Amino acid sequence: MAITYRQLAVNAEENHRYREASRFRYNAFEVQRVEKLNGLVPWRLDWWYWLASGYGESVGRAFVMFIVLIGLFAFGYTKVGFQQEDKISTPVINISAQNQVDSTKKTQDAKGKPLGKFEALIYSAYVTVNY
Repeated sequence: MAITYRQLAVNAEENHRYREASRFRYNAFEVQRVEKLNGLVPWRLDWWYWLASGYGESVGRAFVMFIVLIGLFAFGYTKVGFQQEDKISTPVINISAQNQVDSTKKTQDAKGKPLGKFEALIYSAYVTVNY
């Protein structure tokens, strides 16, 4: 059945009926996927290709998956931080009038904390567009 769909897709493309050719190619892949364990084979790469973009034939599905990934990473950015513990900087010695020595000065690293919801969403979208 998959071979027939592929041949129909080639015929449709030769006759400049690209929309029909797209549907035939999709059906060819779909027939192959459903033959294996009723279509549920998440350990195979072609199953993930079908889920993510409908074998490259569904732009809408690919866009939805793109938005889902942005949201998933934004959620992660709100929960996980790379906050560092209080660091002890170089010793600062203050000698006061009574000749007492002050101990080391502690500094906090303000970077690396989990982001807020809006900031995480913006950062996630920024990363996907720029990298």
